Amino acid sequence: MSPTMLIETLEAIRRRVRLLGTVFGLGIVLSAAVALLLVTILLDYTFNLPAVPRVLLTLVAFGAIVASLWHWVIQPLLVKLSLGDVAGRLEQAFPQFQDRLRSTVDIITGHIPGSEMMKQRIVTETTNLALHVDLTRGIVVRPVWYSTAAGLGSILLAVILMLAIGSQYTETALTRLFLPFADRTWPKTVQMDLVGNVPSRVPVGQRLDINMRLARGDKASRKATIFYQYGDDAGQHFGPVEQEYMTRGDDGVYHASLDSRVMSDAATTGAMKIWMTAGDDQLAVTPVKVVQRLALRGVTAVVTPPPYAKQPPVS
Repeated sequence: MSPTMLIETLEAIRRRVRLLGTVFGLGIVLSAAVALLLVTILLDYTFNLPAVPRVLLTLVAFGAIVASLWHWVIQPLLVKLSLGDVAGRLEQAFPQFQDRLRSTVDIITGHIPGSEMMKQRIVTETTNLALHVDLTRGIVVRPVWYSTAAGLGSILLAVILMLAIGSQYTETALTRLFLPFADRTWPKTVQMDLVGNVPSRVPVGQRLDINMRLARGDKASRKATIFYQYGDDAGQHFGPVEQEYMTRGDDGVYHASLDSRVMSDAATTGAMKIWMTAGDDQLAVTPVKVVQRLALRGVTAVVTPPPYAKQPPVS
């Protein structure tokens, strides 16, 4: 191998090292970016973050991505990799060169003084050794493969997750991530529908039946809770909140039977505020007015005598 071919080989190795270093860094950055974005979306979904905290969390995630891009891709590209550095790394991989490879690079580039005969001898020995060594084997490619696989795998994982959760959740996640002040809320996993009609007026003491079905998110282990308050006739003041679990029937309908009453015995009418929760959904019922039962307070009879009695009617 001639000295010129040796320098060309080292130049090719340097270019390949830079390329592999860039690919290695990009793999790490892709993995970190996908992981950070998924964590950001998961935190937003778990805590249903308002716009401002979501913006701050997104900025932190993007800042970490930019920092990793600078550390793993841009900064290594800005570092000057000389042929002497490449030769030094190859001498570590191939100890038989000792320090001849770096010396040869310095001799050829004119950076080392000394006897011309000695320099020629070093160059000859180095080129002869290079004939029996595949210098490209000094490049460790395995970390690059691992990094590339991690980056592509993270992208594939993100695509699978988007397909698995559906377009509705995907669009919501991307909108809340990149347009945090847009009016977009997470889709509910549970949807409650009222079964039957709830009367607007009920007499005191009558049981008020409430029936509800889960149109979405129904399962046997799902718990539904009904809340209710008793208030005055105007619906301005209500007592403490009371609650109880609704009973799920075999047909999937949840049932609750509430006692209708007024706030006090002196009150003639009252109101009931009722709402239900199951999972992440809440359903409110139109307020129900509670009235006293109809009762006879007195009876008045008007007795009219026959005409011949010539008497006025008597109450």
